[in-house]
Amino acid sequence: MKKIVALEKLLKGPLPLSVRAFYETFESVSLAGDVDGDYTNGSDFEFLGQKDPLILVPLAAVLADLKQQKTENDAFPAALREPLRAYLSPTRLAKDNVDDDYPDDDPLRIPVPDLAMDGVVQTSERPDAFFVDYLRECLSAGGFRELLAETGKDAKEAIQALVQGLEPF
Repeated sequence: MKKIVALEKLLKGPLPLSVRAFYETFESVSLAGDVDGDYTNGSDFEFLGQKDPLILVPLAAVLADLKQQKTENDAFPAALREPLRAYLSPTRLAKDNVDDDYPDDDPLRIPVPDLAMDGVVQTSERPDAFFVDYLRECLSAGGFRELLAETGKDAKEAIQALVQGLEPF
């Protein structure tokens, strides 16, 4: 809670209510898996880290990024400053590659501060969407959004296995 208060103080305004509720409930989420994991047993889920796993960074990372944006913005006159956009998740390709082969140049962000109930998720990979709708879409594929675009039997079976027992919201 202290980090949310510090973030909103820095922003001089609130986070969207849905994003605030997420961070009040969870510190972060990462379904990226373990790049160095031992998959010699042939796990059915071995390659899911390549399927745009749901990742929402810790609030400390959001706060650090916003402090850096604010510092950079303060160097310009007010009329030329970029709006602040909170960093929530790395670029799809950067999620699967921790070796920095893919720069994190188009991360998932939301404009802040925002008095709205639901934040607007922005990235050039997809049209703007509401934060809750983004979470629903990710979770409808068991946390691996890219599986939704695949039409094969294996993808459908993976989704069924991953969503078993999940309650819609």
